[in-house]
Amino acid sequence: MSHLPEIDDLQKAYKEAVKIKEVKEVAETQQRLIQKLRDENEQLKAKLSELQSNRLPILGGKIPTEELICVEQIEILRSKSLGRELTLEETKKLDLFVKNLRLAREQATQVIDTMDYQSLSQEELENIAQSD
Repeated sequence: MSHLPEIDDLQKAYKEAVKIKEVKEVAETQQRLIQKLRDENEQLKAKLSELQSNRLPILGGKIPTEELICVEQIEILRSKSLGRELTLEETKKLDLFVKNLRLAREQATQVIDTMDYQSLSQEELENIAQSD
């Protein structure tokens, strides 16, 4: 019966060794996750730095909120379009954001022919009509 305490001691030592092994495995898994997150963080910092360096020129030191929103939303739609086609709803949104951005930047949204045809002579009008 003197072997019983030794068996108990062996069982305790085995259980402790298993726990230590499990803790080491968890620690290694967590260390890999930490390294992965650090790498991802560095990539995101680099991307943020790149985006900040490519910012639109700021006139007068400030970009209107409407313009910033349009630019951000267009960028979101651009990233969604990578690898897939935009949905009809997304395309409509893109169209509206582009038009609103042009309006915010005071750029024309359509080309308007502003030639004054009333001041042209009959001969000039005929030449325009016959030209390609």
